[in-house]
Order: sequence, then C-alpha cells, then structure tokens
Amino acid sequence: MKENFSYSADPDQSPLPLPVHPVSKFKAMPTKPDNDQAVAAVRAQIASTPDSRCTSPSRIRALSSATAALIAVTPLSLPGCQNVAHQPTVSPASHLSEVQVAAKLRGLGAGVWLHHPSRTKGKKAITALVEKARKLRLGHVLLKVNDGSKPYEPIPQALTLAEAFRRARIQVLAWGFTHAKQPKKEAEIIEQYLDNPAISGYVFDTEDGVEGPEAPQHLEAMFTEIEQHMEHCPHCQQKLFGFSPYALPSKHGSLPYKILAQNAHFILPQMYWADMRHKPHDPKWVRHYVIQVYREWLKWQKENGVARPLIPVGQAYENRKTIGPYPGEIREFGRETGGYFSVSFWDWEHMRPWMQREIAEVAQQRHSAPPPIPPERKNRTETYIAGTGIGLATIAVGMLAWLKRRQKQAVP
Repeated sequence: MKENFSYSADPDQSPLPLPVHPVSKFKAMPTKPDNDQAVAAVRAQIASTPDSRCTSPSRIRALSSATAALIAVTPLSLPGCQNVAHQPTVSPASHLSEVQVAAKLRGLGAGVWLHHPSRTKGKKAITALVEKARKLRLGHVLLKVNDGSKPYEPIPQALTLAEAFRRARIQVLAWGFTHAKQPKKEAEIIEQYLDNPAISGYVFDTEDGVEGPEAPQHLEAMFTEIEQHMEHCPHCQQKLFGFSPYALPSKHGSLPYKILAQNAHFILPQMYWADMRHKPHDPKWVRHYVIQVYREWLKWQKENGVARPLIPVGQAYENRKTIGPYPGEIREFGRETGGYFSVSFWDWEHMRPWMQREIAEVAQQRHSAPPPIPPERKNRTETYIAGTGIGLATIAVGMLAWLKRRQKQAVP
C-alpha cells in the first residue's frame, strides 16, 4: 500500500535527538542482563531534569549525548512519564528485561528478509545460501514460515534451513503475515518454531491482514495462546518478538498497533524510501524519510504510552512504479540508521549485485560478521574408512605398475 508523504522540516534544525553513527556511542552502554546500574543511572538523570514531559526536546537536551542517543533509539520506562512503557502484566514480551532486549537486538547486526525460502531445496542449495549470507556478513536473516493460520512451507524443511544458518553463527528470526482470523491455529504454528533452538524470535508482519473491527480481539486471543505455551517452555521465554508495520503510523490509525506493541519487544517499520519518492535525484530524500519515520513513531509512542526500540527495514528491491533505489542509497540508509541497534533489508530474492555489495558494507560497519566456522571433526570410523580406501588404491596402482613391468620383461 502506497503512503502519501511529504516533508518540510530541515533535519539539521530538528530539536529531537536523531540516531547517529557510528555505533561507538553505545559501546559503553550495558550489554549483559546483570548490568542494570547503567540503566538506573540513565533513569535517575532523566528524572532530575526540570521538564517533566516525557521525551520532550528540552528534557532530552539536558542529557548527555550518550544518554540522549540511548533514549532516541531505545525508549526506556522513564520515571515521570505516564505509562510510557505500559504493557500487559503477562504477554509474550514480558519475560525479558529492557537490558536483555537491548543486548539481544545489538547482537543481531544487519539482516535480510527471505520471502521464498522454500525455493532452497537440497543440501547444496542450502550450503550455497548460507555461504552467500556469510559473504554478505549478515548477523541475522528473517525466514518466512507462515501466512496467517497456514504454514508457508513444510515445517521440517524450514527448520533444516534455520539450523544451517545457526551452525554458521547467523541468527534466524521467523516471520509471517499476521491475519489473526484463526488465532489458535496461527499461534500453534508460531509455537512450533519457538520450540526450536535454531529460532531466535518471531516477527509479525502486520499490514492489511490485521484490519477490521474483530482484529484486536483476535490478536489478544493469539497472544494469550502464545503466552500460555511459553509458560511451559522456559527457553521460549528468551525469544525476541517484534512486529513490522507500515512506515508512517499516522496514515494507518485504524490498525491495532498498540496491542501489537504491548506484546512485542521491538518495532520494525518498513522504511521503503524509493516507494515513497516523488521526484528523482533528491540527494536528501533518504535522510528526510528516515527522520520523518523516526519522528512519527516517537510521537506515536508518547501518545499511546508504549515505548519500544525501532529496528528499521530498508529497501533492497526495485519497483517499476517507483523511482529507485539508486546506487549508494542503501549505503546512505545504513549511515543514517547507524545509531539503531540493528537494521534489515527487504528482500533476498530481489537484491541486485550492487545492492548486495552495499548491504555487505552496512553489515561490516555494524561488526556483524559471524566468526569463522570451526572445521567439522570426522569420527574415527570415517577416518579409518577413508585411510583404508587410500591405502587400497595405492596398492592397486603399485600392482598394475608391477604387472606392466613383468609383461615387458617377458617379451623376447
């Protein structure tokens, strides 16, 4: 769905703290769940500022640059803000602390969405796919697993691919189009992936499938089913949950984003800047669009009392009806979103070679390249059989050479 978009404000004059790059400002922030003192210090510093309005410009300007950058991309539950981080007492997102979520998101690096993973069949195809992801230096991939209450492909096949990525030190987030018309069936599919250790979390792709007056009730029922399952699955409680909406919430006020945010750890707005472009060759367009999306979601979070970090989704495909993206814009998008915990791109199947090169650069800047895979150890039986085979082959070659010499000697 195409959104109408225009901008007028100069980003350089913005009073709001914009996500900055590089990510070095975040290196001093806590990365382990047991390090809550830094977050407590941030909250105390915010509470001591004179302006009591939540995330107001004057309040944020009173903070240090590192704290301002943290609040810009990861709104915490701030003292003095009315229910800014309110969420249901029990929800799929209630098992992880803010610091745990920040650490997990920071570890995702750069990623790419896979829309048609079922096209990858066979060991050779899977190996080639994983190796390509490693060359792009991806920290995670998003694997489509369901379309509402229907599995997108056989679950064992999807889990085989997910396990191959896990062995390559690449995290896997499962995702699916959310319809919630049959909440119990949709929840059951999601639960089967949450049970698998190769899956690091799940992302709800929330577009027109969650429209309608009954959508909020169905979503609540689906999240209740998932939470009941997680109560009996301790390792599921460590999984991340996100939802991916349209870029501009002001254009889609009827969608139940608040319910989704209350049951998720993070938001992945679809920042497809080329689809929203009105005129070609605008050098400031990517920056303006990223800033506008950020401002709208900051406003939405204040109005709805739900604070969640943003993980931008960039455009790595071409659309005949739109302008671009142009070479260099993916690299620019990576720079403009360098202060966010993570970033991803849509989608794997439509990436052109130049897009792949620029995504690799973005991933490298985020230091998301997975460590080298240790060589697989062959068991003793395999080694013995291989050695025996080589030995027999050597003996056979020697015997043939001896027979040829004897034949030559026998000829008068």
